[in-house]
Amino acid sequence: MAIASIHHINITASQQLIDEVAQFYTNVLGLTEGYRPDFGVPGNWLYKDNHPLVHLLVLDNEPGSNGHFDHIAFLCTDLPGMIKKLQSYDVEYSVFEMPELKQTQLFITDPAGIKVELNFHGEKLE
Repeated sequence: MAIASIHHINITASQQLIDEVAQFYTNVLGLTEGYRPDFGVPGNWLYKDNHPLVHLLVLDNEPGSNGHFDHIAFLCTDLPGMIKKLQSYDVEYSVFEMPELKQTQLFITDPAGIKVELNFHGEKLE
């Protein structure tokens, strides 16, 4: 079980603020808007080369305790090993399969209340 790299960060805000954030990351920092699966809610994925580094999600509720920062995601390997490790530390997790992207995601929360997404490309639960 290993974390290979940061996969993306996720920012949530109102549509107006998300539009401003998208313009900032594209105009000022040079990311480009690209493909985003249909999650049933509006948003944008901003890319560097072929990798979506910043995920933006439109939510009209008030920011949480972490402001508009929603979660950090890591690219990982060894899904079964990670599940065993989470279980050994009694860390609660949820699983989300994304067949369109050929990945499995685990969602956990760190002690500071920050959501953490663990992405496993090409790995499925048995």
